Amino acid sequence: LNNKTNREFIMEFKDFGVLPEIVNLFMTRYDSFNRNFVSWRMIPRINSLIRAEEFEFIYKLFYDRRELMMSKESTMSFIEQIYSQSKRRARDFEGIGKIHNYENIVCLELPHSLYQSYRNYTGLIAAQLSTEYSKAAMCVVGASYESLEGSVRDTLNRDLKSIFQTLCYAEGHPAAFGVEVKADQLENVLSIADSMKEAFAWSEDAIVVDWDIEDPTVEAAESEIYRMATYNEFSGGSVPVAYATVTLHEKFKFRPMGKCSRAVYNGFKFVSFKNTLVPGCRVMCKPIFSGVEPEMVVEAIIS
Repeated sequence: LNNKTNREFIMEFKDFGVLPEIVNLFMTRYDSFNRNFVSWRMIPRINSLIRAEEFEFIYKLFYDRRELMMSKESTMSFIEQIYSQSKRRARDFEGIGKIHNYENIVCLELPHSLYQSYRNYTGLIAAQLSTEYSKAAMCVVGASYESLEGSVRDTLNRDLKSIFQTLCYAEGHPAAFGVEVKADQLENVLSIADSMKEAFAWSEDAIVVDWDIEDPTVEAAESEIYRMATYNEFSGGSVPVAYATVTLHEKFKFRPMGKCSRAVYNGFKFVSFKNTLVPGCRVMCKPIFSGVEPEMVVEAIIS
């Protein structure tokens, strides 16, 4: 349901007001059907069921709901329980492995004794590490005493797979992929990858609109925010993301993104949740729908 399929899925149902039963199952009274709902509510919970290997439950959920013999409330309660367990597993790795911390990438190496417990969770842990360290991250676990299996994640969505494919087995998406590494080659792979500085320069396929709204009319600005947020419902992959460089104005709703707060890329300082956003500050925003109404997500401070 991600990327291209995600866009087709939303486009098919959004304008008709008729949602499949499986979508309605995940909806709460506070949800709106948009890209954020699919990406941040539905997909993570379905993925958690896969990681927990609840395959019989998944089959019945999608293809034979009557066989579940559970109410909607009981079904979602079970899904939320599995999802909570998955999130705890992603965060519960302090002191259980070895951290390899380089300038551009960090790696958590877990021992072979934890293979069965963590083999399905390396992607979640890598994503957590990438957020905490504000850099690309890898998590691997010993599949045997000679080989390691795991995942690489990058919150900046850079194409790191092309680097790792020259160094070890790596397959998946450009910024989120699986790896297999010989145990005695891990340090060497990380060191060589880290040395490829140009590959870690932040870049994104994007449309950046210089939007000056120092003294806008509310109607004109809201119309432009709505138009760009609608476009971004279907951006990503081969479709460039739309950003606006804009002067913060007290009339409009802005929210700090909070990613990569300790890093600077392309001259932009990425915003953390602790930053105070004040009117008159020049920022780079991504208009999106987080609910029924669009908002401007502030991703970087320009001046």
